[in-house]
Amino acid sequence: LWLRELPSTWRSALRGVVSKVRKFLTVAGMTDSLSSAGHGGYQLRLPPDVLVDVEHAWTAVETAEQALCIGDPARAVTLAESSRAVAARPFLPDLKGQWVDTIRHGLGKALLYALCVLSEGYARLGQHYLAIRAAEDAIALEPFREQTYQLLMRMHSLAGNPAEALRVYHCCRRLLVDELGVEPTAETATLYLQLLRQ
Repeated sequence: LWLRELPSTWRSALRGVVSKVRKFLTVAGMTDSLSSAGHGGYQLRLPPDVLVDVEHAWTAVETAEQALCIGDPARAVTLAESSRAVAARPFLPDLKGQWVDTIRHGLGKALLYALCVLSEGYARLGQHYLAIRAAEDAIALEPFREQTYQLLMRMHSLAGNPAEALRVYHCCRRLLVDELGVEPTAETATLYLQLLRQ
């Protein structure tokens, strides 16, 4: 609640926060969910059917990856879209602090993985435009991640546009050389050569 030192009025401020939480829970129909836990603490007991969206983002994308592995791209896409819907939302945008940054970082990773699963899933369903779009969104999140460029190259190739796939390779190579002074990995270069042979 406080970034550094406790304010002198922290007790009354904390009571105000707890009051807001109680009000929210009452409106949500969970009046008895928050109780005093002794020693000045509180305990939140949520009903078993309550979904914690931050946890759902990870669970959904992990299940989506499993669905892809067993050959169920439609289910993978549904789950990955659900994960993306949560992970793309800003997490407590008005707050600062290490714990907030940690959760934001985790949600960013969940969003990246959801986009990669979406790209693969849409491609397997023959929806190449959506597959390409998801891969491009993933690159926008982490522009130095080579695996995502490989994904986009494959998506363009599957869509019947090898020239665009080759262009993606050159964009990736130029970025890595100009910004980091390194060449693409052997895996990326091999994919590029395969596309050239095609």
